Amino acid sequence: MNLKISKNTISKLTDGHKILGLAFSAVLYLICMTGTIVVFFVEMERWEQPTLPEYTAYDNSAIARAALDTQKVMVADKNRSPVEEDIYIGFPSDNLPRIVAGYSDDARAYDSKGNYVGSANHPNVHFVSELHYYLHLPESYGMIVVSVLGIFMLALLIGGALSHKKIFADAFKLRPRAEGHLGRADTHNRIGTWTLPFALVVTATGSFVGFSQLIVFLIATVFYQGDFSKVMDPMLGSQHEITKITQNVPLKGEAAIVRAISELKKNEPDAIPTYLVLKNAATYTPSLEIIAKKADRLAFGETYRFDADGNLKTQNGYLNGAIGKQIYASLFPLHFGNYGGLPIQIAYFVVGFALCFMINAGMEIWFTKSAAKAKPKPYLHAIWVSFVYSSISAIAIAMTSNFFDLKSDVIIYWGSLISLIIIGLVAFNTFEQNVLYLGRLMRAIFALSILLLVIAHFIKFKVVNFATMSVSVPLILIAVFILVPIFRSLINLKQKQILVEQDIQV
Repeated sequence: MNLKISKNTISKLTDGHKILGLAFSAVLYLICMTGTIVVFFVEMERWEQPTLPEYTAYDNSAIARAALDTQKVMVADKNRSPVEEDIYIGFPSDNLPRIVAGYSDDARAYDSKGNYVGSANHPNVHFVSELHYYLHLPESYGMIVVSVLGIFMLALLIGGALSHKKIFADAFKLRPRAEGHLGRADTHNRIGTWTLPFALVVTATGSFVGFSQLIVFLIATVFYQGDFSKVMDPMLGSQHEITKITQNVPLKGEAAIVRAISELKKNEPDAIPTYLVLKNAATYTPSLEIIAKKADRLAFGETYRFDADGNLKTQNGYLNGAIGKQIYASLFPLHFGNYGGLPIQIAYFVVGFALCFMINAGMEIWFTKSAAKAKPKPYLHAIWVSFVYSSISAIAIAMTSNFFDLKSDVIIYWGSLISLIIIGLVAFNTFEQNVLYLGRLMRAIFALSILLLVIAHFIKFKVVNFATMSVSVPLILIAVFILVPIFRSLINLKQKQILVEQDIQV
């Protein structure tokens, strides 16, 4: 099957694809790379706090005690954000087998009886997530910037696909022995073709989620004098609806929460509770909600609302309501891959890695073509190669700093990234501008930074369990996978030098 597109159109699409790629490759690479890491955010949360007790069996009263204890802490916390007044209590699950209650950026862990057992804060997950969501810019601006870049990524994917007349016919044509530009172009095009449907879903949903915030801001500013609730109430539920349910009666303590959980399990036996929410927890009349998902539905879950006694009253309609609500509730799982368990996570990781690979391959194609046209750009090429590996190495360095409570991970990240790029440029000159050697050096630094992170984690926690090994072992394997061929190439190089020296002596 061939797409019938004129040569002139293809030429324009190709030019546009090239311009967008060159202009935004670095930041798109950063967003795709961090998104690939965030696919495993739950595993990373467990890894960051491996000494907390883990269990899947719990009493309903444990959830209630955790909620009320966190509420007391929240009310007494003078440093919390006054805007964020909701408390989320996560039910134990197979992925995260512990009760965690949180508000703002503070997370608290509880045992299966509802007793507080320590902080559940996960600064590393928070750090990587904010790099992905906002590029460490102020939240409101960063979300818009990332969303716009998501649109550019969509344009790159669609433009790249349409610029290939035989995209389907050539989907399985690969010349693995082709060298230089031809080999890279083949790999770039085939990976792009194979992963295109999945990449489009991930990119489109991410862009929509981000742009929805901008749309809400614009509508609220233009039509409702900046009142965001007027825009979001149809989707999230209005305070008027909540007040109608609670009748402004204070929540009746632990008994009401226990009753609410029991009511949900009785009325919706196939619903799996994920979060209990105390809305407006710092006020006199907090309201009670439970978010629960269903195994056969893509949506992140349904929101069930209860009165002050814990009686089930209404649900928001994310599963069976208006089509707009159902689509909205499905965007988040589609983008983050938190549905379907480990196989889906691995698939999203592969897609994310493929996007990173395509961005890098696209840049390498451009550098190769430039050199072939007698217009080499050696230092720009060196900066790019250094950036590709240093952007990940700097994440490992920043995460390591969090284990030593340095509390300046953002500064450390960007400082490390710039420093490693400078080191790469110095090494590039030392290697007589050999990009191959520079790549090996930067990969070695990346592998060593990963090993440093694993060592720092073990020094801090000194524990070996599933929560630790589920992340540490893959990181060690990645480091070994990178270092082994580098060591082999060094051994081969040394052997060649010995042979040359022997020939000279003869």
